[in-house]
Amino acid sequence: MLGEMLQGFFCLVVNSKLITFNHLTLQNTVKCFVIRIFFRSCQVCKLLSNQAFDSTSLMLHTNQPITASELDELDRMLFEQSGASTEEEFKKPLGEKPLGIFVRSILGMDSASAREAFSAFLSNAPLNSIQIEFINYLVRLMSQNGRVNPEMLFEQPFTKFHAEGLTGVFSTETRKKIIEIVRDVNGRAVAV
Repeated sequence: MLGEMLQGFFCLVVNSKLITFNHLTLQNTVKCFVIRIFFRSCQVCKLLSNQAFDSTSLMLHTNQPITASELDELDRMLFEQSGASTEEEFKKPLGEKPLGIFVRSILGMDSASAREAFSAFLSNAPLNSIQIEFINYLVRLMSQNGRVNPEMLFEQPFTKFHAEGLTGVFSTETRKKIIEIVRDVNGRAVAV
């Protein structure tokens, strides 16, 4: 019966509330998010949130580099526990998204790890209050979503800091550094 109810989609609405899924804590202080997850994807989310972190999940959550063999082991473990009868059925909710990126989109990224990714940048560059707010917002989004597309830095919600987003807030050299950090963080969700 639950499977029938969830077959269409599962929505989780978070509006300025703290939601805890056993070992995971998700917090949204600014926006309301609606997460739409098809039934098999929901089962993978449940597996990830109801068990203690395995080492690969923890590495994804804390922005540590992972290997292909570690991702393969996570894939095998999730498949075995998912109840899916075939690998194709298990992978269908992931679409074209690599497993590490999919898992990180569910787990998010540890906020201390997201801040750590920008620590050298923040300590070496004199920043004004808008620039600091921009970086803090970027770190918060990375923590919540597990990654941020670099193109997004030029669009909403980053245009609330300046109409041109990143371009209007930082110099060319600084923009390149920020994009490099974002790409590095995103890249750690895939095997090295």
